Parts: sequence; structure tokens; C-alpha cells
Amino acid sequence: MGSHSLKILFVTSRDQSAEAGSRKAVAADSERRCCRVNYPVKKRMDNLKTWLIPLLDRLGCKLYDVEWDKSIKPPVLRISIEKKDGTIDLDTCALASDAISAELDTRDEIDGEYMLEVCSPGAERELRNDEEIAGALGKHVYVKFKNPVNGQNDVTGDLSSVEDEVLTVRYYDKGRPRKAEVSKDNIALIMTAVKM
Repeated sequence: MGSHSLKILFVTSRDQSAEAGSRKAVAADSERRCCRVNYPVKKRMDNLKTWLIPLLDRLGCKLYDVEWDKSIKPPVLRISIEKKDGTIDLDTCALASDAISAELDTRDEIDGEYMLEVCSPGAERELRNDEEIAGALGKHVYVKFKNPVNGQNDVTGDLSSVEDEVLTVRYYDKGRPRKAEVSKDNIALIMTAVKM
């Protein structure tokens, strides 16, 4: 997401408050220049989020992520969503895609040709904040630690509790039930995982 879109904007400067005989006013009035204005992609995606979040909320969904993928031509505006209960289905994606597409057409915020992709964030996705971690309570997760816990650098198991700044993950080690209590500040990565 660190790339920028480039627009060309023609600007004519006029200084109407200056005296008519002023060199500054004459120079500014006669000057017509081409300026490059950089619009960061991140800012554009943040602007999209301001109307995407309420639109998805009306559809019973929530936004997971917005991504502008320029690795293919035409670029892809990828919007990852899920229902409020954390699930997603094809019908909901199609409904959201239609609503988002119609809104994008009326707002005309993105120049040029692009493809819209409305999709699930996937079965294995990073849990990026406390709300997402709390929403994964009872689900299978993978946790990578900054510093070892119980002699391990990571653990895969069921997130059984989230209390204050400590998470508890229940897992099996050689057929025996175990638990790892991890402080949030010792988590390098936490993501949902597929149970095998």
C-alpha cells in the first residue's frame, strides 16, 4: 500500500487583492503551470472506509480490510468483509459487491480502469486488534511469541479466554491437554487457524 497515484492538475494563479501595477500580481496572473499532486493510496483507502463501514453495517457485515493491488492490470480494489458473527457466504459477498459497486459509480472516487473484488478475509487471517481477538474467542488460533512461553516459540490451539492483557490458548502436546497463558505484549503474531 505504499504506492501513490499521480494526477496532473492545471493551476492558474491570480492575486486579485494586489495592486494592478504590482509585478507580483502581473507575474502570478500570467503564469499557468502544470503541478503534480500526489494522492497517497492509503489516504484514498481511508476515504473509502468512511462510507464503506456504514454501508456494510446496513447489510449486516463489517469491514476487515481494503487493499489497492497494482500487481496486476487493471489494478484490483479488494474489499474483505465478514458478517457480524464472523462468518461469510457467497450470497452476502454478491449483495455487498452490488451495493459497493453502485456507490463507487455514484461517488466516482477512483480514476481509470480497475476491478472490484469483494471477498472473505479467509479462514486464516491476522487478528489485528483487541476487538478481533475478542471475536476469535473459542476459535482455533496460531500465536507466535516474542519471547518463549513454556519453552515454545509459538502455539496452535483454541483461544479459551481473553482477560485484560492475558490470553489463554488450550492445545494438545503429544496427546496431553496443555494451556499457554500469554500476555498481549508478548504476541508477535496472532491469527485464526484451520483445525486439522
